[in-house]
Amino acid sequence: MHYIYKIQNIINGKVYIGQSLRPSARWVQHKYKAKNIIKRRPFYLGVIAQLFIG
Repeated sequence: MHYIYKIQNIINGKVYIGQSLRPSARWVQHKYKAKNIIKRRPFYLGVIAQLFIG
């Protein structure tokens, strides 16, 4: 069975719609990727620093 899911950013309201056979496993994957994006893309560290440090 396929599942359709929605993830909404509570800060900016952006919405992501996806599908998965195993939504709980997909949620774990989303969280892992979000947490580790800075390790894979150092550019984002500068962007985040500008947003939160000023």
